[in-house]
Amino acid sequence: MTSILIQWVRAGILLIGLGYGGLSDLRSREVGDRLWLLMGLGGGLLLVASDIGGNLWTLLADVLVAFFVIEHFSSWEDYFGEAGSLPLLLEAAIYIAVPGVVAYGFLFHPSVVPVDLVVVVVSVLIARGLFEARLLYGGADAKALMASSLVLPLMLAPFPIVSPPLSYATSTLLTYTPVGITILIDGALLTLLIPIGMLIVNFQRGFREFPEALYLLEIPTNELPHHFVWLRRPPPEGEEDVETAQEDQELREAEMRRLVGLGVDRVLVTPQLPMVTALAAGAIAALLFGNFLYFVF
Repeated sequence: MTSILIQWVRAGILLIGLGYGGLSDLRSREVGDRLWLLMGLGGGLLLVASDIGGNLWTLLADVLVAFFVIEHFSSWEDYFGEAGSLPLLLEAAIYIAVPGVVAYGFLFHPSVVPVDLVVVVVSVLIARGLFEARLLYGGADAKALMASSLVLPLMLAPFPIVSPPLSYATSTLLTYTPVGITILIDGALLTLLIPIGMLIVNFQRGFREFPEALYLLEIPTNELPHHFVWLRRPPPEGEEDVETAQEDQELREAEMRRLVGLGVDRVLVTPQLPMVTALAAGAIAALLFGNFLYFVF
C-alpha cells in the first residue's frame, strides 16, 4: 500500500476505534480491552505493511514495538496466574528491553529504526506515566492513548485538513509531536467547554453560586444512582475506592438511600468525565486542525 493510502486507513481505524470506545464510555463508563486489542493488531499490521520491501531488521523492530503496545491489553496474570513476582518481573524486563533496543537502534542505526517507532514507545511511556501519576484516572484512558499511538504514530500528509500558516521550525516540531499526545491535548482542551455548559445549566436551574456553578450540578437525591457523578454536598459517608462501574453504581445507590433517610432532597455532584469520549473528540480535532497548540504558536 502507498504511504498516503496507509495514512487514510490509519485515520479510519483511529476514528472508528475511538468513536466506538467513546460511545461505550459515555453510556457505561467502561470500555473493554478487546477494542484496544483490535486497534493494536490493526496498527501493528499497518506498521509492518508500511515497511514491507525494506530492511528485515526494520520489520522485526516493527513487530517488537507492536508487541510492546499490545501486551498492555491483557494481563500477565492471565497466563501465569498468581505466580508471585513473575508477572511484575516480566513487565519490568519488557519496559527496560524494548525502549532500550529502540533507543539504541535509533541513535546508532536510524535507517533500521525510524522515528515513528520511537514515537510509539515514547507515547506508551507517557501514557503509562500519566496513569501511574493518576492524571489519567482510568486504565482505558491510558490504553486508548497507547492503541492510538500505534495506529497513527505521526501526523503526516494528508493531515491536518485545516491549519494556520506556520514557520518551518514550528511546523517541524509539531509534525513530530506524537499523535497520541495531540489527541490528549486537543481532547483536554475541548473539555474546557464543559464548565461553561454546567454554568449555563446551573443558572437556568437557579443554582448561581460562583465559582461552584462551574464544577457542581444540583440534582434531586433520588436521581443520584441514575447519573455518572461524584457526590460532593453533602459529602459521602467515608471514602471508598471503586474499581468498576458496577461498584460505583452500588455506592451511589447506598448514598441515595442514606441521604433520603436523612431527609436530604437535593445534592450537589460533579459529573464523571468520560475521558475516552474526550479523546475521540480530540482525534477528530487532530485530523481536522492538528494540535491546537498550532494556533498558540
